[in-house]
Amino acid sequence: MMLETRESIKVAGKEVRLQIQRKRVRHAYLRLGPDFTLRLVIPLQTKITPEEILEKKRRWIEEKVGEVSRMRRVLTENYVLLEGRHVNIKELPANKPEVRLERRILHVYVPHHSHRNRLISKFLAARTRELVSGLVPKLARTLHVQYGTLSVREMKRWGQCTRDGDLRFSNKLICLPSELAEYVVLHELVHLKHFNHSKAFFKEISRHCARYKDLDQELSM
Repeated sequence: MMLETRESIKVAGKEVRLQIQRKRVRHAYLRLGPDFTLRLVIPLQTKITPEEILEKKRRWIEEKVGEVSRMRRVLTENYVLLEGRHVNIKELPANKPEVRLERRILHVYVPHHSHRNRLISKFLAARTRELVSGLVPKLARTLHVQYGTLSVREMKRWGQCTRDGDLRFSNKLICLPSELAEYVVLHELVHLKHFNHSKAFFKEISRHCARYKDLDQELSM
């Protein structure tokens, strides 16, 4: 196994750090991390060059960089988005880690600054679980669909529906305005009827959300 780190490349206005790894795999694949590190794994014996793979997958890379960029904007050094509104962060030293939301200020009590973002992510995940635990059963009844497991996790996407009917949502879903968050849940539930983005899928979406095109556009910004 060989690991090679190259200089960063520019993708959609972002500096992306490139790592190339040669392994005993059948096919090449790409992974983009939340820190904008792009990992390219290629077979040990292959004639195709890393440059050719990157060029072939350029559109996919640009889409993924856009997704990570949108996710990163919800949490900065000074504020976090909560239901679409900026909430200022006030960090305070404390032995016991804790997060409190008081008067639109997020008080973060941490023993060390390096724990801050992890603690905020846990807070967002808890709020997102509350949100989807209420929304998913309600919308599922409206759509007359049944789903499998429901989970909240670190994701590059806002939501996902698997072929087994399991629903996964980003721990940052609570950061979106309520209308957008509800649309994400609706979108994934409709995939239980149409596991694609066909005309039938969007026809079903339009029955329950007339503004779906506008909301799709907002999510892609």
